[in-house]
Amino acid sequence: MKQSIVMISPAEAVPDANALCVALGWGSDNFLIALSADGTGPATHFGLRASESQSFVAALSEAVEADVSLNDVLTVDTRTDTNRALHFETITAETGLQRVAMPVDV
Repeated sequence: MKQSIVMISPAEAVPDANALCVALGWGSDNFLIALSADGTGPATHFGLRASESQSFVAALSEAVEADVSLNDVLTVDTRTDTNRALHFETITAETGLQRVAMPVDV
């Protein structure tokens, strides 16, 4: 069964978080959802939500635990992949973050 993964990184740690994801076989630009405490820019954090196998989730957990600098700042939450959007929204709310509203071109 697939697992839903939500990861949130402070903006300054995104390069290291992306490097960890690359080492696990993902691409290099994973943290694309801009976040901040009040939903306005600039973004202070960036997040991702993905579906992966249980074996990948185990490898990810081990890699984050082994990386002391990321282990202290990266939020990682995994659960059964049933409600992806709600998973991301739940974790961002728990961390006190909101999606940064994108300006609308008129």
